[in-house]
Amino acid sequence: FSISGLVMAGLQANQHFLLPAMAPSLYNVGMIFGALFLAPKYGVHGLVYGVIIGAALHLAIQIPGLIKYKFRWTPSLDIRNSGLIEALKLMAPRLVTMFGIQMMYIARDNFASRLDQVGAVTSLTYGWMIMQVPETLLGTAIATALLPSLAEFAARKDWVTFRETIEKALRVMLVLTIPAGAVIAAGLRPLVAVAFHFDEAGTNLLTLTSRIYMLTLVGYVVQETMARAFYSRKEPLMPLFSVVVRMAVYLLIGVTAVTLFRPFGAPVLAAAELSLTVEAIFMLNRLNKRLSEPLRLFPALARGLGAALLSGVAAYGLAVYLPGPGYITALAGMAVGGVLAVGLVWSEARMLFRL
Repeated sequence: FSISGLVMAGLQANQHFLLPAMAPSLYNVGMIFGALFLAPKYGVHGLVYGVIIGAALHLAIQIPGLIKYKFRWTPSLDIRNSGLIEALKLMAPRLVTMFGIQMMYIARDNFASRLDQVGAVTSLTYGWMIMQVPETLLGTAIATALLPSLAEFAARKDWVTFRETIEKALRVMLVLTIPAGAVIAAGLRPLVAVAFHFDEAGTNLLTLTSRIYMLTLVGYVVQETMARAFYSRKEPLMPLFSVVVRMAVYLLIGVTAVTLFRPFGAPVLAAAELSLTVEAIFMLNRLNKRLSEPLRLFPALARGLGAALLSGVAAYGLAVYLPGPGYITALAGMAVGGVLAVGLVWSEARMLFRL
């Protein structure tokens, strides 16, 4: 997986983004494959095998890019290399940041195990993975593609273009992810029932938990962009500070969930991921103070919410009232809702092709 990350950076440096953007999705595919097909036979080892498969796919999808650009590596040891020193300076805070994020995942499972609710850990794990599908496709892919350009603008101190690029990207993300979350939430239950084969209680728990996670989708994609904005400015401490803020909020909500809201179970812990929205707002506020003028995002936010309401209602209505098998009507409703949403936000969404 670490080698794949290095390959991803090399391809992005050559302004090639398609394969690196596809890699995280294939990583999620591997994990979902392990959960659906390997875990029933191999238990927890099946989940581990799924992660290994996902990591292998993460690297494999990028190999054609290496061939295209004729990458050649030769062993070398030069600890005084200026590029290496600069990378280490940025890497140290990043490592601490990632440690904090991993601690929150451990805390999540620890809190869930204290709920005495059947399926709590499972619903949180699968619900997060379901939310990660649109987040990876829309948030990670766009933010990853932005990083080389943002780094170039920052190196040239072209802060006007730097700001304009971030604003366009966030506007696109807002008008796409808000309706996407609504449409997926609307048609989710029949698909969960078919994919996971849980009993009714387990299906209902996973559906509700996943829907709560969808509320955190916007926070995820904004945070992805904000983090890369600060890294491109060579300010790795700001993402670290923001994770500390997020962790404090997360732990507060988590402790409250297992003490005061225990009967509600896993969905309350899923709501703790709203701490990431707090982190995103914190970083957005700090970035605005560094720009010549604040990012204008409220029109896109309003448009996204309006599209989410209309497309979500359309998707839910078709999923519930259209005759036929539940998973078929759910897919039809989500397809119609998705097309409707894109039509409603097209004036903003089409900027994706100009980023």
